[in-house]
Amino acid sequence: MPSLARRVTGPPAAKLTRAWLAAAVLGVLAACGQVTHAQDRLSDEVQRVKTIDFTVADVDREASFFTKILQFEKIADFRLVGGEWGKLQGVFNASMRIVHLRLGDQIVELTQYVSPPAGRPIPVPSYSNDRWFQHMAIVVRDMDAAYKILQDNNVQQISAYPITIPPSNPGAAGIKAIKFHDPERHDLELIYFPSGKGDASCQASYPGARPDRPRAAAGRRIASDSV
Repeated sequence: MPSLARRVTGPPAAKLTRAWLAAAVLGVLAACGQVTHAQDRLSDEVQRVKTIDFTVADVDREASFFTKILQFEKIADFRLVGGEWGKLQGVFNASMRIVHLRLGDQIVELTQYVSPPAGRPIPVPSYSNDRWFQHMAIVVRDMDAAYKILQDNNVQQISAYPITIPPSNPGAAGIKAIKFHDPERHDLELIYFPSGKGDASCQASYPGARPDRPRAAAGRRIASDSV
């Protein structure tokens, strides 16, 4: 099966993520009257996005979806049990099974609460303007090939089909995207950047790109070079 992935992100890009985090922290400091030299302190405190984490009901089913369809690699499977972990999560007597999946240099973390197991599912219906909405996007080199993989595996789509941004929006014209669900209704996206749009490494013309090997990236950008 062709790979869908090489780079992962989560809303728009690493630069935007760092800017958002910096703005949020600056807002807190301003409220406390401590804005002076905040940039100097932030340079040491805010470094990078370590993982993207999804809480899941069935970690085996979710891991299978990510590895078999999206071509992630399973690199760790472990449990965390104990009072301190429960205090960290704000969940009394938490027992968690955690799976790490790698795509290039990025890690996606799947967390299943073995105890207590009664976490609420994602509400149905849910929409992109709901406040709990978040998603990870997967950058592909060939939208037609990547979309076929979704169809061949009967993946539940949010979008009716891949959408192309029209020339009336010159800054994004030619970008293609489609949103879909994983088995537990987490929102995911395929996105294609034509030459001259987005980061150069996300484009089909990037050196070493192969049309038969679409790769992943996404909205909170986390970079990777290999599949």
